[in-house]
Amino acid sequence: MCLLVNGLCNPCGVSEKPVFSWIPGTEEIDGKNIYGRGQAAYRVIVSSDMALAQQGIGDLWDSGKVESEDPYDVVYAGAALTSKTDYFWRVQVWEKDVAGACCDRAQEECADGDECEQTQWDVADRLAPESEAAWSEIASFTTGINRQEEWQGQWIGAGDAVEKFTRKAPILRKTFNAKSEIKNAKLFICGLGLFEAQINGKQPDDSVLNCGNTQFTQTVPYRAFDVTGLVQQGENAIAVELGNGFYNEHTGVWFWEKAKWRDNPKLLLNLDIHYTDGTNETIVTDTGWKVWVNGPTVENSIYLGDTYDENLRVDGYGLADFDDSAWLPAQPAQAPAGKLVCQTLPPVRRVAEFKALSIEKLETETFDSEEAGRGSSWLITAPEMLSGWAKIRMKAAKGKKITITYGEQLDGNGRVRRIGNGQGECGDWWPVGIIQQDFYISDGSERFWEPKYSYKGYRYIQVDGYEGEMTSEDVILYCLANDMDVISEFECSDPDLVKLHMMMRRTLRNNFLWKPTDTPVWEKNGWLGDANVSLGAMFYEYDMRHMMKHFIDIMNDCFTEYGLIPCMVPTADWSADANQVVWNTIFVFATEYLYHYYGQKETVKELYPRLKAYAQKCIEDSRSYEWTWADKQLSDWLSPQGDPDAWANHGEGPEGSGICGSVFVYKMLQTMERLATLAGCEQDIVIYRDAEEKMYAAFQTKYFHPEENLYDTGFWLNYEGMIRTKYRQTSNLLPLEADIVPEQYRADVLKRLVQDIHEKGDHLDTGCVGTRIFLPVLADNGYADLAWKVLKQDTYPSWGFLLAKGSDTMWENWESATRSLDHYFFGTCDEFFYSHLSGIRQIKDGCKHVTIKPLFYKELAYAGASVQTVRGELSCRWKWEKECAAGGAEGDRSAEKAGRVRLEIKVPYGAEAEIILPAGKIEILKGREGICGHVDVCGDAGACGDGKIKLAAASGEYVISLEV
Repeated sequence: MCLLVNGLCNPCGVSEKPVFSWIPGTEEIDGKNIYGRGQAAYRVIVSSDMALAQQGIGDLWDSGKVESEDPYDVVYAGAALTSKTDYFWRVQVWEKDVAGACCDRAQEECADGDECEQTQWDVADRLAPESEAAWSEIASFTTGINRQEEWQGQWIGAGDAVEKFTRKAPILRKTFNAKSEIKNAKLFICGLGLFEAQINGKQPDDSVLNCGNTQFTQTVPYRAFDVTGLVQQGENAIAVELGNGFYNEHTGVWFWEKAKWRDNPKLLLNLDIHYTDGTNETIVTDTGWKVWVNGPTVENSIYLGDTYDENLRVDGYGLADFDDSAWLPAQPAQAPAGKLVCQTLPPVRRVAEFKALSIEKLETETFDSEEAGRGSSWLITAPEMLSGWAKIRMKAAKGKKITITYGEQLDGNGRVRRIGNGQGECGDWWPVGIIQQDFYISDGSERFWEPKYSYKGYRYIQVDGYEGEMTSEDVILYCLANDMDVISEFECSDPDLVKLHMMMRRTLRNNFLWKPTDTPVWEKNGWLGDANVSLGAMFYEYDMRHMMKHFIDIMNDCFTEYGLIPCMVPTADWSADANQVVWNTIFVFATEYLYHYYGQKETVKELYPRLKAYAQKCIEDSRSYEWTWADKQLSDWLSPQGDPDAWANHGEGPEGSGICGSVFVYKMLQTMERLATLAGCEQDIVIYRDAEEKMYAAFQTKYFHPEENLYDTGFWLNYEGMIRTKYRQTSNLLPLEADIVPEQYRADVLKRLVQDIHEKGDHLDTGCVGTRIFLPVLADNGYADLAWKVLKQDTYPSWGFLLAKGSDTMWENWESATRSLDHYFFGTCDEFFYSHLSGIRQIKDGCKHVTIKPLFYKELAYAGASVQTVRGELSCRWKWEKECAAGGAEGDRSAEKAGRVRLEIKVPYGAEAEIILPAGKIEILKGREGICGHVDVCGDAGACGDGKIKLAAASGEYVISLEV
């Protein structure tokens, strides 16, 4: 059984109200695959001592036996927990008595009017009686510093020893004596903006770029480490080097240099030591610490990179016997305004490392400065697009500078394309230097070096001023990202689709650094629209419970500060004056995703008052627009410009944001209805429905043209040199997807959309909003064959066009001149692979209810996916046993139905699945006893009323053969 606190295993730094979850073991019992297994009740105990937990005594909390099917979202409700303390817990789980408990769903009525039969299990297959429910293993957690007043010591920094807004990385240290044998030690540290800590010369873990950026005026993250193995009896030293991060960023178009929080790096630290004799001691930051301001990291910037002078290297500063007599006393620093909160987001780590694909010596020497001196230039090519940095063995004469430039693309001379310094595309964003560039000043020795306080997006690295030969043994390429679990696998017989799937996974990974970013090169910002249209793919691919909650919390902080949610968070007042709903409705949508995927009902309750305030603002804003939405906002961003080689620099959707904004608010209010029910605030539903009714009527009046079967904002934008048509596919896609097209017009609106797709040579013509829903809308409305044609296009604009250009990540634009080659919002075809090709359509209510509805394409020999959920594995895989003689996919096939497909389905522990299949001859080869409503009583076709086979399936594994 996997035991988690706040979604983490044995975490350090838990809040006062930990939330418990577990994934029960789902192994067979006595060699039998028993269907319908699930939790009936649980009992959680929390103990102050391991021995008590072993005895099953919860001296702090004993929930007692609680009837519940949900193995998650169990909130601690015991005695007050003390900060910085270890606690122990375990759970007892009672399983359902599955005898005759086929499924809790109401039975379907079959086509012939007979009720579908139920299956009774033999009494011998019953699970253990309640009295024999076994205890889990014991897990632990350590509380953080949960009350601000419990922080001891003071904020310290270099003070007036450095200039204001320094780009240096100061080093602070302190020695202390641990008086006796160590029982345990915990480190609680906040280093703004970034820190690297050492105890006795060793780092607490392998994470980097600590901590992540937040809305520092509201929340300041700290980290907690168990450092028992690092502190020793006798003399010790603790040292911290501080980088700038976004806390002290001085460049960029987004006002970082004007941020209210901006200040020099600073440190607050508590090291709690517990001795075996029962006494305790806390080492704190104060003016007794020493500081060194002339360390080797002489400059650092998130955008501009690190400058490191090996001649200033300070060896051994993290050791107790280091001579710091020349160091200055640390000085008090101003405390930040935000509340200190322990970071629960998995830290950034080197999540992958690679050897260079090639290392090439450039024929012509290229230097950035005279300091580079004589040397050579080398081009390193990575095997795939990465976000992170390289570790390189540096070779140069003493005092010589080596320049390391990272980039996604090469220029016309085969060099890394350089960005910034006031030149070229967006060069004025960084008027003082080149971004993505590090400098290393050699001391004459050969050493491996990697930066600490900046990361880069790159496929290529150019090294200038290098002396000697460079080989593959001299370079290690790292990918950096928040260490989030990949939770799924997708497979199919079409290698191009598998490539697209991996492109999206890779692009997401490269942009998961502290928040979902838009690009690791150009902006590194948390744009809400990019994530809003990509929620489905994100939640299929990665464990998003911490990343997305962290992102939502930043949105919440921004609402506190500005009374609205900016379209980019965190923000230094940039974009904090407009309610751009195509972007910021993610605040609501992502909250519901956390509930459906992870069962986080408590999160919904916690956030609901703020969600309601946000929804009410949207209602009032919509009222001011006569119950629609405004144009000239962010909407269907970066739709095709009409020329595959166009310089892609105009993003605003040509149809404006009226249609997009109206639909997003309408859907957001529908979501708020569901969240209101979860939060126990059903009385608010009438508010949302009243607004929805007004918006629906106004939407039809303003945008719908029934004589033309289309929706049109009346707003049109077409820049010089673009080749765009006035009809916009997204304008019809969105109303169809949101189901706000009047029923009598739906078929004709769909036909008008299909007509335009054909007129464009069976190509999409959508920006980020329309692209996400393009394939599902076609496939779900009888045009699955057309969806396949568009999916498989390899000419502009299409996903295949990216493949044809050799890309291994998604682009920011459809055009080959795209600015960014590592931008995920056009990779949302990946969601279609899981939901339609594999058939995992819906995961709802903490995976209590799932829908399996695969789309069988004759062009695929097989397809399938698995997703690790909070209840265990959910999977659906299918393959043709006898191929279709003719026709296309289920949904719009008019030719012969002569194929037989084999499905293998796994329904997680405690879940119920609705399996929807096309009508045909069906045989259940495995799991017949887990099906509520055997289809054989409905006749050979097995159709339950609407041309589909619908099976209600309990947890377990199934094998089905179907002729379609």
